[in-house]
Amino acid sequence: MAFFSVIIPVYNAEKYLCRCIDSILKQSFQDYEVLLVDDASQDGSSEICEKLCKYNDKFKFEQVSHRGVSAVRNYAIMKALGRYLVFVDADDFIHADMLLQLYNIISTGENPDVCYMTSHYVITAGQCVINVVFTLDNLFKPDKNVSPDEFFGIVTK
Repeated sequence: MAFFSVIIPVYNAEKYLCRCIDSILKQSFQDYEVLLVDDASQDGSSEICEKLCKYNDKFKFEQVSHRGVSAVRNYAIMKALGRYLVFVDADDFIHADMLLQLYNIISTGENPDVCYMTSHYVITAGQCVINVVFTLDNLFKPDKNVSPDEFFGIVTK
């Protein structure tokens, strides 16, 4: 059983999918599986997924009939074998140490229910600018429990 199941819903993501997959392949923490679920893409997304799965057994690929991203995520959750779930959109990419950082947070023994990590990358004229959208230190107090409504309010600002 993998420590993480990385779930990537795929729909017409041919333009971004290789960058997303490459960021997963570069992870410093290697105890993961990746579930790529194609939601009836009309571009070359499924071919990219199929080719990758031939060369890397960490990646699993399935196709579903046009269900929508929430249904695709739920479908992947049912197939996931990992201890923890990580959601990455097909047009996103993640830092090479993201899974390691999550592992370190989980391994503290505090058993967090949710870890929410996000940044906003903007590429203009070949330059990548990183804008941190969410930081734990600014929004949560370590000695305070946060209700589901409070958490939802924080992460949807």
